[in-house]
Amino acid sequence: MLEWVEQQRVPQPDDDLMADMYDMATSRLAEAGYGQYEISNWSRSGQECRHNLQYWRNEPYIGLGAGAHGWAGGVRYATELAPQRYVRLMQEGRGLPYAFPRTPATRDEVTVERSDEIAETLMMWLRLTEEGVVRQRFAERFGQDILEVHPTVLHHFEARGLIEMTQERVRLTPQGRLLSNVVFRELV
Repeated sequence: MLEWVEQQRVPQPDDDLMADMYDMATSRLAEAGYGQYEISNWSRSGQECRHNLQYWRNEPYIGLGAGAHGWAGGVRYATELAPQRYVRLMQEGRGLPYAFPRTPATRDEVTVERSDEIAETLMMWLRLTEEGVVRQRFAERFGQDILEVHPTVLHHFEARGLIEMTQERVRLTPQGRLLSNVVFRELV
């Protein structure tokens, strides 16, 4: 779609119209019994996608198979994309030592530094509409409260009604969800 906009085949979507459509979709889904548990995910109660929650909570996940992506042991990685090469690499590397989570078919990897993990975690957790950033969980994971990491930014967005802060959590308001990228840019 971006390519069509750049080629002027279709007009740039109107921000206000997109916000209105998002609000309408949120209302209609709620009326139909679907709860919003992430900025772009709704489900019936108890039917939330566990894979998505693992991802949105920025918890480790293992990528297995050709073209898989994973994040574990402080490493974000991708495996060989072509299935036949993936199988060949795995067979050729059988029995050789590899540091977790790497395999003989690992093609790309990045060690995630602490500051990047904090930024990624904040972006992911803030996408969770009800949970947000659970302050105790954040402190257990990173050894400090979120307000110690970004006090000025958080108070700025709270004053503008884009986030709400309590003793338990920091989360986006409904208005903040519409402007989440503005918030995320300041946290990374």
